[in-house]
This record gives sequence, structure tokens and C-alpha cells, in this order.
Amino acid sequence: MSTSETDPELRRKVADLKDADLRWRSRMTWSLGIWLIPGAIAGVGTWFSQKPMDRDQIMFSGVLGLGFAIWFFGCLLTRMLFPRPAIKCPRCGNDWSSSDDYPHNMVTWKCCPGCGLQMSNDAGWLEEP
Repeated sequence: MSTSETDPELRRKVADLKDADLRWRSRMTWSLGIWLIPGAIAGVGTWFSQKPMDRDQIMFSGVLGLGFAIWFFGCLLTRMLFPRPAIKCPRCGNDWSSSDDYPHNMVTWKCCPGCGLQMSNDAGWLEEP
């Protein structure tokens, strides 16, 4: 049996898991910004569709609430359509996303905390031995 340092298949799986996690987080970040656009359009459209004499603080609060609701439910819809990928060690099955420092340090770990599988981005870690 080969070790993690010489098994290119395990190294490739680790790289694919890291890429999947980074793509998912990037998609979620972009969705937060993109859903602001329909919320703002609905709010501004509602504001200007009313007569000027009907525009007051209550109307402003309602329009702001409408825009926020569209943004919020759009973000929830995005999370439902694109769930977080399962980020588990290909060797031991340790769930890397359940770690206390998950979103920030998992991508920079040098090895799996469960089995010691090499995860480093050092030069040559994906190259064939």
C-alpha cells in the first residue's frame, strides 16, 4: 500500500475537494451581491410607482423591507439549490467542514487532523513521483 506522500490519486482528491469548497464559497459570496440587484430594482420600482404625495416614512420602510425580503429569500434559494459540498478526507472520512476553524484554515492545512494525509500546497505536491 502506498503512503499519502506517494499516492497521486489521494493528492488529486484532496485538491479537488479544496477546489470544490473554494468554488462553493465563491458562489455564495457572489449570490449575496447579485441578489441585491433584484431587491433594489423592486424597491426603487415600488417607490417610484407610487404618487409623490403617498411617499412617506412608512412607504420608505415598506419599500426597504420589500428589497430586504427579496434579497433574503433569494439567498436562501441559492443555498437550497447549491448545498455545501461534503468535504471529507478521502482516506479516513474525517469531516473537514465540521472543524472549529473550518472556513478560514481548512484550505491552508498541511495535513488532515484525523489521519495525517498531506494536504499542503507545497511545490510539487500534485506532481507524479
